[in-house]
Amino acid sequence: MHYVIQRELSLLQPDANASTAQVEALLHPDFCDVAPSGHRVDRREVIAALGRPVRPASRAPGSGAGSPAAPAAVISGLTGVRLSGTVILVSYASEQDGQRARHSSLWLKTGPSWRRYFHQGTPITAG
Repeated sequence: MHYVIQRELSLLQPDANASTAQVEALLHPDFCDVAPSGHRVDRREVIAALGRPVRPASRAPGSGAGSPAAPAAVISGLTGVRLSGTVILVSYASEQDGQRARHSSLWLKTGPSWRRYFHQGTPITAG
């Protein structure tokens, strides 16, 4: 499980968008992300957005991509739960540029490697 959590954290690094090959290796071919807006973002869209300058608040959450100058998000409450021999659920909270969110990711073991299959980031609003 530690290996999957490390892979999740690697997608959150500000420089994760520097390597298309790295992101391709981490995302399952059927990857889907549900953005805070509710919009579905697929693997192809995430990879196509790599290297494009975008504001962190509007980035595709599954991509881990943001402006190269954007600081890394502060992560808290990071946990992993093995749901089966081939499925791990990773969840955590993040804060970046004053915006907080809760995240859930499903990781599937496909062949010899673990790949992120699904991610959703939901904004935490005050109140």
